[in-house]
Amino acid sequence: MTASVQDFLFAAKQHEIDELRQLAAKTELVIVIGHLVHSLQKERGASSIYLASAGRRFGNIRADIVLENGPLEEEVRSLLDKQLESHTPAAARLYTQMAWVLIGLDSLKTVHEQIAGLAMEADDAIRAYIQIIAYLISLIFEIVDTAISPDISRSLAALFHFIQGKEQAGQERALGALCFASGRCDDAARQRLQHLVEQQEYSFPAFTELTSPSALGSWRVIVESDNSARLEYFRRILHDAQAGASLDPGRSDAWFDCSSVRLTAMRTLERMLPESQEELCGLQIA
Repeated sequence: MTASVQDFLFAAKQHEIDELRQLAAKTELVIVIGHLVHSLQKERGASSIYLASAGRRFGNIRADIVLENGPLEEEVRSLLDKQLESHTPAAARLYTQMAWVLIGLDSLKTVHEQIAGLAMEADDAIRAYIQIIAYLISLIFEIVDTAISPDISRSLAALFHFIQGKEQAGQERALGALCFASGRCDDAARQRLQHLVEQQEYSFPAFTELTSPSALGSWRVIVESDNSARLEYFRRILHDAQAGASLDPGRSDAWFDCSSVRLTAMRTLERMLPESQEELCGLQIA
């Protein structure tokens, strides 16, 4: 029996629905990755102060964060297992990036042990966390790249740019905390901090061009808050620090708290973005 036009159209629609369902499952993975990235960002910031103070400060805070992150790490691993067990077609790059995520997660145990034993320099710890988080964010990018609907692709792209900007803000928190806690900010650190600010000035406008009006309104509340003005005050202190000049180590807590308020507000907004994507998937399937 020769297939009809209707048969091909039905097959096309069924294939599209299957892809949307797969994307909905990947969205769940994106949400959990977002949780873990945010927690690792906190862990990185606390670890930088712990190491810069030779273990005198943030020891209990860092240990508590590490303990809280264990279940999140296991949840990401479980969802990666489900992706492999589903036997659904996926781009080779997607599976490759999942492997890199596991490599990054496997390295966490050693990083934790070295930091706890003060056997790692603060700069090296920050770089280690940056690499692990980069693997996680790169997996989000690969998921963005597999979206089949223009609306969903736009929503995912907005989320990706926002997560990138938030990671740059997280790196800024960790490096600024290290500078204040160590009492110095050399030329290399100042240049790196400035570069991180410039990267945010690219990532967040890219997000605002793609996101929904409601998310844009929430972002403006963050930008126009008193805390953002306070952050700029601390940024100027770091930017204006002369080579060899001393910084007040007591300001490390204030910098960390100010940066954390900003990142927590970003996290609240970030959690809204995948929810809109899940809704889009449901509408497309319907």
